Amino acid sequence: MFASARPRHLGELLRYIGERVDQGAAERYETLKIDYRPRYTPLLRALAAGAETVTEITSNSSLTQGAISQTVSLMLKGGLLARRGLDDGRKTGLRLTKKGVALLTTLEPHRQMTFLAIRCLELESDIRFLRCYRRSGRRWSGKGSRAA
Repeated sequence: MFASARPRHLGELLRYIGERVDQGAAERYETLKIDYRPRYTPLLRALAAGAETVTEITSNSSLTQGAISQTVSLMLKGGLLARRGLDDGRKTGLRLTKKGVALLTTLEPHRQMTFLAIRCLELESDIRFLRCYRRSGRRWSGKGSRAA
């Protein structure tokens, strides 16, 4: 996206950083022969924490219902998720398949290494990236584009 020009505005910079992180992760997964897309991460986290529906995943993430639904479709096609009826009969639930659970287990050490690398970068640069992003996310939650 920014091969010839450096991002100059906050929105561009944040998008650039996010794209670089996702690109690096995708390259690493490909090298390790792991069939995984970074966009699966929020869904895997939410499902592992007990969310069962798209509505529950949406309410516990910063993603839109449309983005979550698209990712659910990809994960269903990939055999990582399965649909199931819920007790009230009105909604359809989601659950990780054996393949999805195995993927989550495989990814955990990589997730831990990612956060260790971020921590090392924070110590080297004296910038607390995660704290900054978490605080910003909490403050801007529900405020739409006014925050940027």
